[in-house]
Amino acid sequence: MLHIVMGYTNIVGQMYLGIDSFECQLITITMLLVCLAKTFFYLRVSMELSILVTMIIQCISDLKVFMFFYMLMILIFSAIYDVLIQENEAVEYRKVNAFIGNFLYVFRLSLGDFDVSTLEGDGLTRF
Repeated sequence: MLHIVMGYTNIVGQMYLGIDSFECQLITITMLLVCLAKTFFYLRVSMELSILVTMIIQCISDLKVFMFFYMLMILIFSAIYDVLIQENEAVEYRKVNAFIGNFLYVFRLSLGDFDVSTLEGDGLTRF
């Protein structure tokens, strides 16, 4: 029932706010997550898929502690980066708050996107 209400809300929102509005995108993402949860619930009927669905749910519940610690570490390192460099001059972060830009930068660094060109010229690198 929830995904049906969200679907109609999304249709009305797209008519009045536009397809690319943040609110409609947020409703669409939430609606897709609700549909995914319902799909997992209905897949437990089959014995072969019940084992797989139970394993996926258990893995997600086990990752909660790791994700909390991971986000806490990213938050701490972004605060440190915010103290070291007050203004991030990267063009992809010009529309967001300085702290949010630093948070996104540290998150990208943690995923392996090592673009340190924003640090050049600040006396923090030896290049």
